[in-house]
Amino acid sequence: MALSETAVKGRAIYDEKIRAIVEADPAQKGRVVVIDVRSGEYEIADSHADAVIRLKGRCPDAYTWAERVGFSAVGKAVSLRPPR
Repeated sequence: MALSETAVKGRAIYDEKIRAIVEADPAQKGRVVVIDVRSGEYEIADSHADAVIRLKGRCPDAYTWAERVGFSAVGKAVSLRPPR
């Protein structure tokens, strides 16, 4: 999956399925949501690394996209694992 495709899918999943849930809780602001763009599964944590570790524990082959809760243009990151 190309980087641009991962970004588009990740942003769409966040906007359509996750944003309303996490941004409704002020305690979540600034936390990191890491999303598997293939399955839509996600984890929320205080750090990108913690969220990735937990998500990859459930979805080892995840292609991930990250969003920082409450910030529209900050904290985006992509972590790709090549196919086996």
